[in-house]
Amino acid sequence: MSWGTSRRNTVIFLVIVVLIIPVIVGGFLIIYQKPNCFDGRQNSDETGIDCGGSCELVCTQETLDPVVVWERFFQVNEGVYNVVAYVENQNPNAGSRNVPYIFKLFNRDGVLIEQRNGSTRIRPKSVVPIIENGLRTLKQVPTRVSFEFSEDIIFEKENPQELSLIVKDEDFFIDNSPKVSATLQNITLESVEDISVIVLLFDTFDNVVATSSTFVEEVSAEGSKDVTFTWPNSLKEEVSRIEVIPIYE
Repeated sequence: MSWGTSRRNTVIFLVIVVLIIPVIVGGFLIIYQKPNCFDGRQNSDETGIDCGGSCELVCTQETLDPVVVWERFFQVNEGVYNVVAYVENQNPNAGSRNVPYIFKLFNRDGVLIEQRNGSTRIRPKSVVPIIENGLRTLKQVPTRVSFEFSEDIIFEKENPQELSLIVKDEDFFIDNSPKVSATLQNITLESVEDISVIVLLFDTFDNVVATSSTFVEEVSAEGSKDVTFTWPNSLKEEVSRIEVIPIYE
């Protein structure tokens, strides 16, 4: 091969390289995606597919299922019942929003007579009651209640809730019918909104004998709000302790 031919081939090769490299690099940049928590693959520092590591989602194998400590129903009036479940989340830094659940009431023959669906907020390292009011069974009498989460719970990283509201001046009294009054005190410089307030009444053996709930739209910064709960009929058991629990974001 002559020197001229060799030089020409070298020039052609260099031209091809110069033209091809941008195409290859451009194609790579188009196809390549930086590892993230939404690509359906376990990459980067993830400990599962799109979970663990720096991802917000916590992998299922790294969490504990919430524990249903107890579930009960309480007659409010003829054919009308409140149901409540006491649920514990043992995960110290994992919570979940809008977790769907279902309550079911059964009669003595195990036949389903009423059910109620809802959703709840599960915070890390917490024990909270989940309540549904006013389940109607007509003339049927329930003998058993069940509570369960109706979907797998997807946990996200979350720190335990900092206290914004405190409950004070709780009082149980009977004025024609049983009543509970309490005051929610906001101890922060920001308003607290959309508050579900639950009350549990305990007998002398520390068993829950009645429940109720109400909703408070807002407690202003460093403000307070009075709440009242009532029951239409007298309670069969003596009330020795009350617990008022505000649930909020």
